[in-house]
Amino acid sequence: MDYLTFEEYKDYGLTDIDEDSYTGALTRASMALDVATRNYYQFHDLDSDEVDFRRDKFKLAVALQMEYIAKTGIQTAEEANERSGITGQSIGRTSVTIGGRSGSGADSQYNYVSIDALNALAGTGLTYRGINYG
Repeated sequence: MDYLTFEEYKDYGLTDIDEDSYTGALTRASMALDVATRNYYQFHDLDSDEVDFRRDKFKLAVALQMEYIAKTGIQTAEEANERSGITGQSIGRTSVTIGGRSGSGADSQYNYVSIDALNALAGTGLTYRGINYG
């Protein structure tokens, strides 16, 4: 199931994806957000979600992730990990290092999800990582 139609994408006012590259960007964005949301909409129907806020924010996140892919060219977690490689500068005995590879763990699953997409999901419960005692 496609999470977002091309018309819905355009309705957000985003313009970096044309109709020819839409399907590929949607596939990659969907894969990234499935990881971030623990596949929530693989097990629940997006279109019949009774929580409009959650559904609408997820669709916005998909659109924002598509824009991120178009702007950066980063389509996979591996590509994001490679681009975040160690960069450093040394002057005399002072050394500054920024970045670094995170080959595993919680950080690596979010490397290729845009901050804007994660912000869109804020407050929806889709990225909650706590333990459900209920």
